[in-house]
Amino acid sequence: MKTINLKINNLAKELNVSIQTIKNYETWGILPKARRDQKKWRYYTTEDVLKIKALFAEEIKQDLNKHKKREQ
Repeated sequence: MKTINLKINNLAKELNVSIQTIKNYETWGILPKARRDQKKWRYYTTEDVLKIKALFAEEIKQDLNKHKKREQ
């Protein structure tokens, strides 16, 4: 697998969330601390992106389950 480096704005677009959401999740410990370049900008490798997508998918799944339970 080819390694890519995404900046936080590209990751946010790919996940359809705000940059602030990603920063908050990092601060709260939901996401691991991002790597930083020389300018201190956050960036994410292919491996990071796959892990983050899995976390977001699990979060959505849990939210849907909560919603279904409320409808019952």
